[in-house]
Amino acid sequence: MNTESLVFRMLRSAYRTVNARLYRRIDHVVSELARARAQAEQASHDVLWAREEAKQLRDLMDEKYVHRKNRVGAEIRDATTNAAIHQKLGEMGPWQGPYDFGSGIRAPREAKEHTPDRQRDRFANLVQYQDEDFFRRRATRLFHSIEAYVNPAESTFIDVGCADGYFSIEAAKRGFNEVVGLDVRKENIDRARYAAELFGLKNVCFEVDNVYDLSTIRGRKFDVMVCQGVMYHLAHPILALQKLLSVTGNVAFIAGWTAIGDGAKFDLRTDDVEFFLDGDQEIVAIPTYEGLRQAMKLVGFKNVVEVIRPGLGPTGEWREFLGFAR
Repeated sequence: MNTESLVFRMLRSAYRTVNARLYRRIDHVVSELARARAQAEQASHDVLWAREEAKQLRDLMDEKYVHRKNRVGAEIRDATTNAAIHQKLGEMGPWQGPYDFGSGIRAPREAKEHTPDRQRDRFANLVQYQDEDFFRRRATRLFHSIEAYVNPAESTFIDVGCADGYFSIEAAKRGFNEVVGLDVRKENIDRARYAAELFGLKNVCFEVDNVYDLSTIRGRKFDVMVCQGVMYHLAHPILALQKLLSVTGNVAFIAGWTAIGDGAKFDLRTDDVEFFLDGDQEIVAIPTYEGLRQAMKLVGFKNVVEVIRPGLGPTGEWREFLGFAR
């Protein structure tokens, strides 16, 4: 090999090395720019969301609504009545919803002394992480999502798995024509009925029922169907979704914790005994984000849209979906 050929090969090799390094550097710069752009877009989205959420909260908690929320009936109660209410609330507790009944009376959310340790831990987590602001923000997303499609004054509302009725009662306060709350546990229904009584609400009722059954409503359809925090406790989530669709007249709001994972899957686990539904199995099938979305579509919801909020990851977390029956 002559000297000229060797020099040429060395120059070509050096050229390729420089090019490779340059291309890697360009790829790195492009990646960094893409990441910076994504972060800027997310920050912009978070700012816009914060502004919109603040506006929604102002709308949700306007003077008339706050008056009805905190003070209905409170002005005409004497000290003896308030003391009796406070005692009864304590006897019925602990409560899940952060109710404020006026006159300084709030629903107690702390576990009682005789509460089993596992349940005591659960209620301690509720108090710490699910405060009044947490519930208010969930209510904001719920009502501003569904009220884009229905007029409360002309609409019926059903809350399947209502616990002690917080969101059902919020719907009644917002003027839905008729509100029905269903839960599998009688103690939850007793608390919800008492809360409605204290607020003086006549457009809401509560019944003990099972998401697989729904016999108390006798095949009726409701303009709005809400089901939150239920799907990840079920052995038969597809059957439950079919039942929920059967009572949805217009729009459904389905929310709950989802499993981490890609694709339309269900994560099989065993559940705590305190969450077993009557007649259900100990195994639960927790959907991934895509699993819940696809399952809603497959059972017959015409369109399924996620209610977006800042900071959501690609999988897992608490997810909220609107499903349309027509």
